[in-house]
Amino acid sequence: MYLLEKIGANEWRKTARLMVVLKGQLGEDFYQILEQKRSGILPVIGVDGYDYIPELLVKYQQSL
Repeated sequence: MYLLEKIGANEWRKTARLMVVLKGQLGEDFYQILEQKRSGILPVIGVDGYDYIPELLVKYQQSL
């Protein structure tokens, strides 16, 4: 999602939609699971990308 948004591809919204659904189903566990997966995410998108995930989810939800 982060990488797609960074290059300006609208496809980032598809991943954001899925993550919003998961966040709705998991509640606060969503962020705990995201934190557990952090070590696998960081090599791909870095700390900046990881930190930007919540902002992207808000950006997606505000665009609806």
